[in-house]
Amino acid sequence: METFWQDVRFAARMLAKSPGFTAVAVLTLALGIGANTAIFSVVDAILLRRLPVDAPEHLVVIHNQLPKVNLPRTEISALQFRDYADRTDVFESAAAITFRNYNLTGTDQPQRLLGMRVSASLFPLLGVHPVAGRVFTAAEDAYGAQHVVVLSQNVAERMYGSAQGSIGKRLQLDGESYEIVGVLPRALEVIYADVEFWTPMAFTPRELNEERRWSLTFEMLGRLRRGVGLAAARATMATMAARMNGSMDSSMGAFGIEVRPFVEEHVGDVRQPLYILLGAVSLVLLIACANIANLLLARGSARSRELAIRGAMGAARSRIVTQLLTESLLLAVLGGALGLLIAEWGCQLLIRMAPANLLRTAAIGLDPAVLLFTLAVSVVVGVLFGLAPALEAARKDLAGALKEGGRGTPEASGRQGLRRALVISEIALAIVLLICSGLLLRSFEKLLEVKPGFDPTNVLTAQVSLPRTKYTDEAKIASFSDALLARVSSLPGVLHAAMADQPPLTPGTDNSVFSIRDYHPGPKDPQPHADTIYTTPDYFAAMRIPLLQGRTYLESEMRPNRGPIGEGSVVVIDEALAKIFWGRESALGKQLGWGDKGPWATIVGVVGTVRSDDLAEESKGTIYFPYHAPGMTLVVRTGSDRRWRSVWLPPWSAGDSRPRYSVCSQLWRLRLH
Repeated sequence: METFWQDVRFAARMLAKSPGFTAVAVLTLALGIGANTAIFSVVDAILLRRLPVDAPEHLVVIHNQLPKVNLPRTEISALQFRDYADRTDVFESAAAITFRNYNLTGTDQPQRLLGMRVSASLFPLLGVHPVAGRVFTAAEDAYGAQHVVVLSQNVAERMYGSAQGSIGKRLQLDGESYEIVGVLPRALEVIYADVEFWTPMAFTPRELNEERRWSLTFEMLGRLRRGVGLAAARATMATMAARMNGSMDSSMGAFGIEVRPFVEEHVGDVRQPLYILLGAVSLVLLIACANIANLLLARGSARSRELAIRGAMGAARSRIVTQLLTESLLLAVLGGALGLLIAEWGCQLLIRMAPANLLRTAAIGLDPAVLLFTLAVSVVVGVLFGLAPALEAARKDLAGALKEGGRGTPEASGRQGLRRALVISEIALAIVLLICSGLLLRSFEKLLEVKPGFDPTNVLTAQVSLPRTKYTDEAKIASFSDALLARVSSLPGVLHAAMADQPPLTPGTDNSVFSIRDYHPGPKDPQPHADTIYTTPDYFAAMRIPLLQGRTYLESEMRPNRGPIGEGSVVVIDEALAKIFWGRESALGKQLGWGDKGPWATIVGVVGTVRSDDLAEESKGTIYFPYHAPGMTLVVRTGSDRRWRSVWLPPWSAGDSRPRYSVCSQLWRLRLH
């Protein structure tokens, strides 16, 4: 051990004698190690750590598949959940879930909270136990049962100071009273990061009505029985799908049921990009190693006389190699230490850039596993870039080096070959990175060139959702929307104000199958389907979506209480949908409906195509309906974005259950991920 510390002290003195070389080497290594540490922290948090549930490898998620109507993976209905769970023998237990926003009232100011309706079986299925109280029972998961709620640990501590202190308290959610019976641990936030509470699923009679069999609004989780593998489960569900195909509406096309591993559901979409990113930064580190190895070879030539003297004084070649490797390892450790600072900054940057639906972003950071990875990488790269120069220096001709009087011996052809090989490897790796970077930049450039179809400049949005218990019909919703728009339109600086249920670049825009009057698609013809958006008349002016043909709908054509389609109703479609079904023929005057027998809505206008989900996806066609929906987004165009604060509405009264939430300027950031 004493010899080791002697080597370390000597290595430190030698590096201190060459501050320029040391600074360049340490900074180069820090950039390479820091980048690898930052990316590994993301990979570790998202891909490598086990999900906080029991036996996640036996958990699956069930999706319906309707590729003909552009729904390759979608939700299921309440009736389908019961069929899949009860009429197959592959699941030990199953649970239905759906996300829902609630208005919390009875506090100083109304709040908007994200909750989940879940089957009582969800928590035993996941193996999640409350930190206080209990989860709800099967009896409470029935229509008409007493209202109970389970909180997340963060919400319980924020509202009541502690998890235990919340038990027995009551919350007003959408105007109804719920008793708090339990608090779930923070570990569940890894899977459901933004969920603040859970209520019983308690399917309603309407949801279980046969007419709602294809109302696809629920997700299904299942735990496979012992001895049932993924292949067997898929075969069983494929058989059920085949039976269902015989009883389905043929217009929906072939139907399938997907059985997807639970882990894949949560991390599958990001697995490949993260591993590609880790591979890219590994190449950067290899380039850094080759660069440092070349610097050490050059430095070894300059130190040839020193090493020759040490050899002449009796130092064994192995001792010289050990000393030189110690210098390399010290460089690597210094680079790793500085790299940790770079990695910490990189982690924060990655968290800010991460997609909103990416799991476990809160776990990204420099934890013990990441620190151990950094130490291991530092040691490996220290040996990697230091071994060849150390062995090369130890092979020098000692007598020749002494005769040269400190000028260094001429490099042997083998040494020159090693340095050339290192330079060639650096160039090759750099070319690979440049090509990949060029392709990515080209893709990014093309994405930036995509026209979204609207102008987000000086546009503000505020999401407003009305409590379902108070606003029970469309007439009340329409009355509130009209009053809100009149109030906002009168504010200084407001040019246009409108409401829409799903503004552009909002993930998960509703996609619906529809019928065209007197249109009968053949077996190979596209089945009519399109995104559906409910708006008020001024929406197109507020978003600056160009009118190409006809007109937009009028205030008098808003449908307050009979649904979006009825006798005499009108719609506006986008150019993409018009081209798909009418080509060069005018779409004006054509009629659309939900079924082959009507009622029908007449197309009165064609507007420009808007990217509904994200910039990378072309529009599948969009139908705009003059209709008020319970959950709407207020869209306001102002004369100047600098005056955006002027459109803040006065606060609601303490007893009002209509919270505003997610108010933002410059509309939505264009989604590039």
